[in-house]
Amino acid sequence: MSATQTAYVNENQEASVVCANCGRQKMFNAAPFQDGHLRVKARCGCGFSFIVTFERRRAYRKKVNLSGQYLIKNGGHELGEMVVEDISRTGIGFRAYFRHGIKVGDVVQVSFQLDNADSTRITKNAVVRNVRDRFIGAEFCDNELEKTLGFYLMP
Repeated sequence: MSATQTAYVNENQEASVVCANCGRQKMFNAAPFQDGHLRVKARCGCGFSFIVTFERRRAYRKKVNLSGQYLIKNGGHELGEMVVEDISRTGIGFRAYFRHGIKVGDVVQVSFQLDNADSTRITKNAVVRNVRDRFIGAEFCDNELEKTLGFYLMP
């Protein structure tokens, strides 16, 4: 057993699992693992064994390292530098370079450049959902997904 795979659970409690050895794909019922047992040992028909970690998110989250800026839009209008650490179609996780005044519930405008061929600039408003020291998790205010960001997020 040498591989670990992350499988994203959809709203039907199913996850697609792909064997790293032979490429065989199977939809897996993840409902029995709702009580916190999110890591399971899997064995493919080809004999290859691996660990599957189930991720229960509404959308795929891509790990990134993108420089950008944030602007608190309510109460103070603080402008700061950040690095985007992960992004999904519904939200963003970023780390402020310095101490900040961001609080849960604040609306921030985030602006960053993708590391794609066109270096596309993305600017979106987001509501802060959690703050852990300099790390901020925020949910995008609109459900509009720019086509470029959609392609960028494809796993």
